[in-house]
Amino acid sequence: MASNGVQNVFPWGEHFEGGLANTVEEGLFRSTPVGIFPGGRTHLGVFDLAGNVEEYTASQYKPYPNGKEVRDDLLVKEGSYHIARGGSFTRFSDLARSTRRHGWYKKDIYGMGFRLAECY
Repeated sequence: MASNGVQNVFPWGEHFEGGLANTVEEGLFRSTPVGIFPGGRTHLGVFDLAGNVEEYTASQYKPYPNGKEVRDDLLVKEGSYHIARGGSFTRFSDLARSTRRHGWYKKDIYGMGFRLAECY
């Protein structure tokens, strides 16, 4: 679990700060190598959980326990979808929040990737 129990709005804390993630606010408009924004690391030292590329997950969208289903336009159109997190260089900071769950609209404007992790 990337958060290790810490419930921050962004990987580094409660508020968005420029210079900590590759989002539209930085004006780069392209993906960057991992670690270019070292101040945006999590408390465990994980890089780029916000910005750069949105990360596809193995989780299908469903409501949180005791939560309500959100029937957004993607769910209505696709019927189901995998969750993406973290925002990207094509998105503003509000979509880089740690709690933001969304999916992939099949359009070229998405910077979508995935994270390989080793558990030991």
